[in-house]
Amino acid sequence: MAESPRAAQLYALDQLALLRVLGKALLNQGSPDKALDYLETALSIETGEIDQREASGNPRLASMSSSEALAAFSATLSINLSAARFLNRPLITPEMEGGPIEKLLSDRLPEIDLTAVFLVEAYARLGRRNEAYKVFDGPFQRYLARQASNPYPQSRTNLNVAVETACLRMGIALAGLGRSPQADRAFDCALQTSTQNFAQLGISNTVGLIMESFAERRRLLLGAYAAYVMPSEDRKAHSNLVQLVAETKGISSRYRERRRAIWTHSDDPAFFRSRQAFAEHDRSLIQMDTGAGAAMVMSMWMNQESILMNEHLEDFRRAGLHKVFAPGHEILERTQASLRRDNTGDATGSALIGYAVYRPVDFRSGGLSASRVLRYAITQHDIEVRDIGAVSTLNQQVRRWRSEAMTGNALSATNADHRLLNRELSARLLGELSPEAERAKHWVIDPDGILSLLPFEALTSPKKDDQLVIGSHTVRYVTSIADFADPTDLANNRAPSNRAVIVGDPLFANAPAEMRRTVANELRSA
Repeated sequence: MAESPRAAQLYALDQLALLRVLGKALLNQGSPDKALDYLETALSIETGEIDQREASGNPRLASMSSSEALAAFSATLSINLSAARFLNRPLITPEMEGGPIEKLLSDRLPEIDLTAVFLVEAYARLGRRNEAYKVFDGPFQRYLARQASNPYPQSRTNLNVAVETACLRMGIALAGLGRSPQADRAFDCALQTSTQNFAQLGISNTVGLIMESFAERRRLLLGAYAAYVMPSEDRKAHSNLVQLVAETKGISSRYRERRRAIWTHSDDPAFFRSRQAFAEHDRSLIQMDTGAGAAMVMSMWMNQESILMNEHLEDFRRAGLHKVFAPGHEILERTQASLRRDNTGDATGSALIGYAVYRPVDFRSGGLSASRVLRYAITQHDIEVRDIGAVSTLNQQVRRWRSEAMTGNALSATNADHRLLNRELSARLLGELSPEAERAKHWVIDPDGILSLLPFEALTSPKKDDQLVIGSHTVRYVTSIADFADPTDLANNRAPSNRAVIVGDPLFANAPAEMRRTVANELRSA
């Protein structure tokens, strides 16, 4: 075997694969000390291969090592699996909850088979800070530099996905050792690359549901970064966190609304000819079979969507569909500029108060924790973000508040329990705002989750127990930060007309019998 260079090379690759598999398995089994020997040896083999490739002088040979190719493949596979989980999760029935199917389709952090990441994870779990930082500053930075200089675009598109995942997993591993410049740089890399990848996906993707699944995946990045920066008073990091929220939250509805506005209002003859096809495709969604064949019907619906989008992809690009995927700092700049315009001549001004559900990462275990809620308050001069507690607790409070309001108990002047609940909910949602946000006369509320069902006007004013919010503030609602000052909204740029906007509660054509509405049920709900 030693007489054949090709055989020796294959033997080295087999050995590398085996070392990585053993190291990863021991790491996952909770034995990072036993994993170290395998992973350190694997990294030395990879380093030797990279040295040899770079010394060849052949840019094609040096563009990607075998280990980096495997890492890119595993990162892409992880993203495809996350998209599959997202698309299939709505098919879970009550009988499946808590079972193996639900567990299989649950959220999980993206994976990448990169030895440097595995090794830092092992060092971090053992508390070996210096060794972890040495790998990050050395082999991992060399890896990032190689990907940045990759001269082959097709390869680089895939590698950007790998870089995003590698930086995220590296940031999570280093965060287990506390705040550090290395962890900051890893998360910054993940944020920047994720923004670029997401925008590229939005421009080139032809299936809206795939883009929506990627938006859900970005919430995992949001959760990891929030868990890392929220304990600190780092205002720049907090601003970066709100930028990530601004990019991701509501992107699915903005994308579809913008796309619909283009084919509905555009004067382009291409859209005029296909307008009816788009309308019928949208309408077919509410006629979809929600029974046993839902998965097949959804697949056919997505295929039809892809056909329509492929036919008009360049037309949508010319019409500015890509502008929906603006970077977070631009969205925040537009938002604060809009607040400054709203505040002209008004001493009290306006403030945007929003909420975002996120799943923090437990840096000790490397797994996901229970969902929590971020609150952000944006004024013309300031951006403030705060964690306001567990989603489960907030949901209980909101459901109880709504139940009492709908049964009429809240109207009783002697209902001390409801008044106490109102004060508690107000303190959680609106307490400890920045002075500028608190003084603002006009509040724009950007809710998330169950908060979309809560009328904030009816809450107790945070600092005036005897007064409701509606008595001291005007309130309006948006679906996201970007929705507040979106320059791509064609509807806002069109001249006023005498047409009305009618909002309805659609009844899906094939909904189960128990979901069908009757006059008696409607009256009872009213």
